[in-house]
This record gives sequence, C-alpha cells and structure tokens, in this order.
Amino acid sequence: MLLWLFHLSLVLHVSCQEFGSLPPRPTTGVRLFLGEENVTIANFSMIAAGLFHDKDIDQADNAIGFLLGPDGQNDGLWCQSSLNQNMIGTWYYPDGTTVPLGSGSPLFANNTATGQIGLLRIGGIGSIQGLYSCVIPIEEGINQTLYVAAYGNGDFPKDNELPVIYGSSPSFQLLSSVDADPPVFSLSFTVTNRSPTIVTCSVDNGNQFNVSDNDLIRTVTPVNNDVQVQVSVIFRMRVSGLYKCSVTTDRITTTPLASTNMAIRN
Repeated sequence: MLLWLFHLSLVLHVSCQEFGSLPPRPTTGVRLFLGEENVTIANFSMIAAGLFHDKDIDQADNAIGFLLGPDGQNDGLWCQSSLNQNMIGTWYYPDGTTVPLGSGSPLFANNTATGQIGLLRIGGIGSIQGLYSCVIPIEEGINQTLYVAAYGNGDFPKDNELPVIYGSSPSFQLLSSVDADPPVFSLSFTVTNRSPTIVTCSVDNGNQFNVSDNDLIRTVTPVNNDVQVQVSVIFRMRVSGLYKCSVTTDRITTTPLASTNMAIRN
C-alpha cells in the first residue's frame, strides 16, 4: 500500500512538472500572456505555432523552436483576467467556432485555473491558422474580447506577407459638432491579410504618434479564415491637413515589424 501511494505521488509530481506552473495574472483588466516568452503581448499580435505548447517546454528565448530546457512555467497562450473566478473565458477559432476544452485536437483550451483560460497546442495548425479570439470578463463581469493571429511556423516568417489596406480610400465621419472644442471625428478603413496590432498616424507629415487603445476601434469579420478588420481611428483635434496612418503587425519574435501605409486628406 505504501509503495502504491509513493508511485501515485511520483506520477502526479511528474505530470505537474511537465504541465508547468500557471503564469501570474494581471492585477487589473485583461491581457494575453505568452508563457514561453514570459511576456504580455498586445491585442492583435501575431505569433507562430512554435511559440505556444500544452506544457512546459523551454525557457524564454525569443526564437522559434530553440529549446533551452524547462523553466517551470506552462508555455501555453493564456487569456487572463484579474477577476478571481474559476472556469471563465472561451477561445474561438478564426471561423468563430469554439475551441474545445481538454486534449484530443491539435489545439484545445484549458480553463481549470482561476481567472484565466489557456490556448494549448499539441500538433500543427496549418489548416486552422488565422485570427483567434478570446472572450473573458473583467472585474465587473463585463466580457472583453482579445485577438491573436496564430500561424504555422512555415507561414509565419514570410516578411512579404504584409497587412493590406483594402479599398481605394478610407471613410471620414464627424462624431461631434463642428463647433466642439476640439471636434471629434474618425477615419475608418479595412485591413486584410495580417492583423493590425499598432496604428501610427501623423498630420501633414509631422510628428508620428501611436494611436492608443482608447482611440482605436477594431471590428473583426471572419472571411474564409483570413484576417479582415475594420479599423476606426478617433481624432480629437482641430487641425487641417493630410492625415496619414500606418498599420503594423507586431510579430512576436526578433524579426522586424511589417507594415503598410494609407493616407487621406480631410
């Protein structure tokens, strides 16, 4: 009996060690956390399949598939909330269907931890790559949606695959009265092919500024597993001139960012 208990304890210890410990959760709000790199990644970031797993594989190395040995932390992609509640959150495939809980498919979700749900991988994702989403509540119980573009290791490093601004020109909409101080207006355009992580704008080729999440609205429409995102930039200023914005995909590796530009005269 004692030997059996010892054997059971050893099996449980090895199993937990392979899975790894859970990453720390945020103190406020929600976030996406990449266990292998031990970093919080921005909404609409792009990652390779080789950067997330179902267990503790390697240390943070900022490279794809370069193994350095376990570091004790699970290497999945975790959608996290500061809400102290069990079994929360849902992951969705690029086509909008739900990622199943538990192993048995190349990608599966794990919601057994408090305040977070992991997207875990045990196989290739070539047939299911694209823009994944996670819906998870904040402290007040209001659901938030976070996005990440996940691609197979072979498709991920194609630097010629840039985000594309679709259509001939963006649209302009006045959101306040003309006499408001300052007036509020938006520029909207559609981005395809790669996810729009960062939007940078300037007026009359002046100083560039990154558009904050508070002034950025990104609406996703699944189209044949492609990334199609309606981007609206909110401006609060009274400045006439040429408004120019660039859209950047943040690839979570050491490779440079990839971007494309658009411009509109007000």
